[in-house]
Amino acid sequence: MATLITSQSARLRAKWHTAFTRLKVKAARLSRAFKAGFDPNQPRVPGGNPDGGRWTGGGGAGRGTARRRLASATSPKKPKLRAQRHRPQKRRPSPVKKLNVPVSKSPVTKKGPLSPPPRITKRKPPNRQLETRIAKEVGKWLLKAAARRALGPIGIALDVIDGVLWLRNHYPDIQSYFDEPKPLKELKDAVSDPLEGYEIHHIVERVTVERDGIGHDRVNTRENLVRISAWKHHEITAWYMTRNREFGGLSPREYLRGKSWNEKYEVGLEGLRRHKVLKK
Repeated sequence: MATLITSQSARLRAKWHTAFTRLKVKAARLSRAFKAGFDPNQPRVPGGNPDGGRWTGGGGAGRGTARRRLASATSPKKPKLRAQRHRPQKRRPSPVKKLNVPVSKSPVTKKGPLSPPPRITKRKPPNRQLETRIAKEVGKWLLKAAARRALGPIGIALDVIDGVLWLRNHYPDIQSYFDEPKPLKELKDAVSDPLEGYEIHHIVERVTVERDGIGHDRVNTRENLVRISAWKHHEITAWYMTRNREFGGLSPREYLRGKSWNEKYEVGLEGLRRHKVLKK
């Protein structure tokens, strides 16, 4: 009988010792948590959420912060409002079937004889690059002749051009090259009407945006886009890469490194004015 009592007493002491040890471990953990800013009344994220069951607040957060985080976790997320981005569309065919060279109405400022028109062969050039180069020479000569009001040479040149079949593919590019400067709003509105002979131009270059860490959401918005002559677009791009005394001997692209969005935008508008795309 005495042996049985001793055995039961030993088992009870062992259970008590085990329970006491567990209590000490939990108390130590709770003490460390309180020192780290733990709040036992801090709410948890309800079940059904990706973080269900977790505390909603971090170390040291008060109950107000916890409630706000809980409300944020349980309420539906509102979609972020993004600026309207331009999505490129396929250009519609140009209605230009025959060139119409508008003669300049402003006073003649160019002096000296007009250079002879570029030589055009009826045989199509062997590659696209040479074909485009000759077409650009034709367009630039016609523009100079129009500025000098050289009606006779223009008429003769147009008769020759009209007989060169391969050159007709470049009529949209040549015709758009004669466009008069337009208001900024008109250039922006034209973006929604892609047309052969024209290209979409970024007022603030994408290159400077990528380099300076400005988001693409801004550079690709309609506020930064205009529709301009394809060849004028090429000329403006070349201007951005050419050194200029007005920019301290740097190219506009180099000058704009690290500059603000507003300054990049103003230089972009200046480039459009210089190339007679934007009305002053």
